[in-house]
Amino acid sequence: MKHILYILFLLISFTFYSFLSYSQKTKLSKDFINYSSTQLFEIANKYFPDSIDKSIEFAKNGLENARNEHNEKIETQLLDLLGKLYYYNGDKQESLIYLRLAKNKYEKQKDADNLSNTINCIGSIYKEWGLYDEAMKCFVKALKIAENANNAENQDNYQERMAQSFNNIGLLYKDLQEYDKAYEYCYRALNYYKKTKNQKSIAYTLNNIGLIHKWLKQYDKALGYFNESLTLKQKLNDKSTIANNIGNIGDVYMLKKQYPQALKYYNDALNIMVRNNDKNGISTTLLNIATIKIKTNEPDYAIEELNKAFIIAQKENLRDIIKEILKTLSEAYEKKNETKIALRYFHQYSALKDSIYNEDNANKIIELDIAYNSKKIEKENENLRLKSQRKDEELFEQISVKYLLIFILAFIFFIGLLFVIRSKILQKSRKLLEEKNHQIEYINEELVTVNDDLDHKVKDRTKDLEKEINEKENVIKEVQIAYKKAEEANLLKDAFLANINHEIRTPLSAIIGLAEVLQNKILLTNDSKIKNYVDGIQQSGQRLLSLLNNILDISRIEANDFKINLSICNLNKIIQQAIDLLIFTINEKGLKINLNISDVPNIIADKDILVKVLADILDNAVKYTSKGEITIENGLLNNSNEVFIKISDSGIGIDDSYLPHIFETFRQESMGYAQLYQGAGLGLPLAHRLLKLMNGKIEISSKKNYGTIVTLFICTSNNAQVTNDSVSYSTSIIPNKELLNKKFEILLVEDDKFNSLFLQAILESIGIVSLANDGNEAIQLIKNKIEQNKIFDIVILDINLPENWEGIALKKEIIKNFNQYNNVPFIAQSAYSQKSDKQRILDEGFTDFLTKPIDSEKLLNIIKNYLVKKV
Repeated sequence: MKHILYILFLLISFTFYSFLSYSQKTKLSKDFINYSSTQLFEIANKYFPDSIDKSIEFAKNGLENARNEHNEKIETQLLDLLGKLYYYNGDKQESLIYLRLAKNKYEKQKDADNLSNTINCIGSIYKEWGLYDEAMKCFVKALKIAENANNAENQDNYQERMAQSFNNIGLLYKDLQEYDKAYEYCYRALNYYKKTKNQKSIAYTLNNIGLIHKWLKQYDKALGYFNESLTLKQKLNDKSTIANNIGNIGDVYMLKKQYPQALKYYNDALNIMVRNNDKNGISTTLLNIATIKIKTNEPDYAIEELNKAFIIAQKENLRDIIKEILKTLSEAYEKKNETKIALRYFHQYSALKDSIYNEDNANKIIELDIAYNSKKIEKENENLRLKSQRKDEELFEQISVKYLLIFILAFIFFIGLLFVIRSKILQKSRKLLEEKNHQIEYINEELVTVNDDLDHKVKDRTKDLEKEINEKENVIKEVQIAYKKAEEANLLKDAFLANINHEIRTPLSAIIGLAEVLQNKILLTNDSKIKNYVDGIQQSGQRLLSLLNNILDISRIEANDFKINLSICNLNKIIQQAIDLLIFTINEKGLKINLNISDVPNIIADKDILVKVLADILDNAVKYTSKGEITIENGLLNNSNEVFIKISDSGIGIDDSYLPHIFETFRQESMGYAQLYQGAGLGLPLAHRLLKLMNGKIEISSKKNYGTIVTLFICTSNNAQVTNDSVSYSTSIIPNKELLNKKFEILLVEDDKFNSLFLQAILESIGIVSLANDGNEAIQLIKNKIEQNKIFDIVILDINLPENWEGIALKKEIIKNFNQYNNVPFIAQSAYSQKSDKQRILDEGFTDFLTKPIDSEKLLNIIKNYLVKKV
């Protein structure tokens, strides 16, 4: 009995305490830390963004107090604040509920400024969920509200809301990949932000516009906006986004394949991200660095960076980044030809990709459901809150001592009843326990059956996967074989062109050179008939050389192996150089040349190539004009950064049926125009392609028997920053009188009989020439001179020599065995004509390089420049 009374006393005490606690419950939020709802709203704002959880706690308590105070304005602001707090905390679902509640209240209060801002936030949530139509409706509605609220009193808020709406619409079009519209709206947002002088928003919008230009592949414009945004952020000391801005600049340089610059910016961004403890940014930047290392054929370094990124991403559960790391690891190991490891990472990547895809789909369904039912949830929550509040108030009013005593008596009755029914409850519990045991046994049997089915399915799936892996391995092997065959074919083609180039240039050099020597000899006689024969030989050789150069240039352009060295040039000087090349032929045919040359801005072009193009076009005009005149004029196009050069003649003109095919290679032969127009049909097609490489163009108009007009368009150098690293030699002629006081010794190493004959004839005019047919003879001649305490003043080497000798190896052998030749000029000559060949030979220590056929005047001037230093 004592025990029962003791229990009864405890129950009464507990009940009374619960009643008192309940009576104070409705006053709890109002007395929270003795702050009003306005004070709690200010405190919640102060904690953001450093402590979002604390900010949410104060905002929720402030919301309760605002409702108790019937302060609707603060209540609306707290609802809005909670929506934004949950948004930044990653809980978009909860954020949407609070934002919609705030929106409804702002509409009732006719607060246009805050209403526009809140609708923009709701639209941002829909955009992130992929509900682009709903998002666009929100952004457009927010824009219209801002426009309608424009007046002289709230200009700053008006400009800010207009900019916010335009920026959101621009970002939405960016996600829809409609980049032109995205640029238009973001740029309009930028103009509004500039009016408000909101430097932080200006910096962010500049970055967004830079991203749009990056996706449009307008990389130079993207860099301009990113750098402008970065400068502003650095002034504002916006540490949270500076690293991302620098990373964006690195992305552009990587897309431009300027990998050293990209690595510099990525490393700068990485250092800042490490200081900011930005795990997501660190792993992403390491991934980008690894991607560059793969492209620059450094797979081991890439794998090291990827492993670092993987550890960080796995620790932070950054699944999307982990997926990309696995994919890049597969590419790195494939670069190392470790196919099995690459395939293993590729399978891990595929599995994770499928998992993320399924999970995203599931989340998308939940988000869609929430988005389309958010209004209903919002109303239900509001109704439940109001009902709960009313019930609490009614219950608090009704509870009194009378009901408390009734509750106590009822409780005592239940305690008595408890002892009566206790035994019955125990009996029922035993029966229930037995039933549950039977159910558990049944479930265990079902589980065994399910496990067996799963084992069979796993085995079947494993076989399918093994089959799939084998098929993919076979495909990879086939692709690798095909790739190797393509590389071999490309190498064979390059080797064939190089060989043909060498085999044709070598005899051609002798033909043109000996014709030049013979021409000089004939000048002493008055036999005009023989002179015409020699002129024919030389002109035919030059024509064949021009054809060879054109064929090789066309081949290199089609193989994307033609290099252009752009620089700032004077157009009038280039025109004069082209005319100088053909002035003799023009005068010989008795043609009149009219020059209408005006002062124009400097242009951006490859000077040598443009001279060649103009000379080829002028040569055509001379060739097809038997009498009359040729006119050359230039000028600046109106409202444009282009100049034009127009070459017109009064020649035979071009048939209308041939004009559409004028830029097709070898076309005139195939169409039967070869006899009429001469040539191989390469000059104009090559000019068209070379101008295109220099960002220019060519237009042709012609009428049969009335002449032809060829117009070239080239960009000017306005606002351009161009560097030209090409190496040139001086062609200034050294007076021979400086060389007459000393007989110079020249060693010529040339295995071709006729080329050596030509070169000897040229070189004997300035010195004593010793000829060697191969490397052994050259070394013996040098030894003989050393024994006489003499050395050769200059050495001219052919790069391709017989008997296992070649020019580079011979030069190294001479320098190695005879220290006296360390300061002697070595001039290389070869039939190889590519710029890469010239640079490779100059890098080996040769003083200069000449391509066959040899220009005798150029050769003599180069030698005189070196020899005069010894005088």
